[in-house]
Amino acid sequence: MTAAAGDGAPVIAFRPVAGAEAALAGLPAAERALLPPAATARRRFEFAAGRAAARAAVDRLLRAPGACAAVLRDAGAGTAQPVALDARGARLPAYVSITHTEGVAAAAAFGAPVGLDLVRVEALDGAFRREAFWPEELRAFERALGEPRAGFAACAAFGAKEAVVKWLGTGLTVPLRAVRLSIGPPAPPERLGGLRARRFALALEGPVRAALRAWIGAAGPYLLVAVTSDAPVDPLRSA
Repeated sequence: MTAAAGDGAPVIAFRPVAGAEAALAGLPAAERALLPPAATARRRFEFAAGRAAARAAVDRLLRAPGACAAVLRDAGAGTAQPVALDARGARLPAYVSITHTEGVAAAAAFGAPVGLDLVRVEALDGAFRREAFWPEELRAFERALGEPRAGFAACAAFGAKEAVVKWLGTGLTVPLRAVRLSIGPPAPPERLGGLRARRFALALEGPVRAALRAWIGAAGPYLLVAVTSDAPVDPLRSA
């Protein structure tokens, strides 16, 4: 089984958090062990839905139903990045990212490092905008997206930053303002997880520099943002 990086979009799978009792009951033992004993019911359902989405995305990427037996954490890399494993515990040729918000879980699978974020479009207050963004970042996203809806560009920029730190494997251990992004004009529309999306060239600037591709798709009040690179390597190890 192989999964090339290529120019295509990552494979996306969605799962509802509501009614995730079956997904929770069906969690592989190795995945269940990742849940803290004190996890709330909501957190357990979110976790189960996210893992179910991740396994489904990997199976679709590899075109091999049932290939992904579990999605664990890459403890060897010193990060919490998800790792797709087969029934023997061997690592599958797929990178994974998981996100959830307000009752929906989504996961991306790709043949190269990938980050995914799902965010609700809403007005972000001034204090958060100053803490998270450089002024020129927001202006660049406003120009590239051309969307007049209030908060759209800022939420897209926020989703892109969240996706990038997942791609990096750092999570929010770094301040969002340290993840400085520039964005190019959009390519023609394409599909991302069944959504109409636009692809953008994204540049990560700062201590770690990288040329990335980002897909931004809208579904009602939500934005789905996926970020990938072409190199099938761990970006932390190559930085």
